[in-house]
Amino acid sequence: MPILIRHIIQGNGPPSPFAHPVAAIPCCPKPQISAYADTPLLRQCPAIQQLLAQLQCPLHAVRLMNMQSGAYIKPHRDHDLCFEQGEVRLHFPVFTNSEVVFYAAGTPLHMQAGECWYVNVHQTHSVVNNGSTSRIHLVADCGVNDWVKNWFAAAPLAHQVADTVNTGELLAIIAALRLQRTETSMALAQQLEQQLHQSPIF
Repeated sequence: MPILIRHIIQGNGPPSPFAHPVAAIPCCPKPQISAYADTPLLRQCPAIQQLLAQLQCPLHAVRLMNMQSGAYIKPHRDHDLCFEQGEVRLHFPVFTNSEVVFYAAGTPLHMQAGECWYVNVHQTHSVVNNGSTSRIHLVADCGVNDWVKNWFAAAPLAHQVADTVNTGELLAIIAALRLQRTETSMALAQQLEQQLHQSPIF
């Protein structure tokens, strides 16, 4: 486990990696990695293989993350790990309980088993498991390509996530999307403008 993460994560089981960098990672900060390889563990999990095959985008690190009962992840940021910087972290809850809370920029999110969540982890976030059972998520870091952009453009924005963005930041994102002048970027800009008028953003 990278040194930087040891003081952030408390009471968690070690992650089970399905894809990892070809080169070893000696420490943090995150190095520039261009090649990933499947681990032998992935071959033993056909259901996970089927799920990952549906993600038509570059797959970087993929792992099962186990948060044991009573575990917590302190507030922190994963710098530049967000849609705008070309990489998204997807959470697929496998096992969870009603006492697990993911806080994104202070807003509580309750992720249910069988769902798929994207949260901008470039923002401050934390997690707590106050339940009596473990929380296990399949977590995939993916490169942003046209398939991801189209998927996000078609997906509704959660109010909880939109509420964490202030008006100035949202207007800057909309302006940047319109400068790209692509069909996908214009659709995203229009969706964000609608969200701006409908949601109580501060």
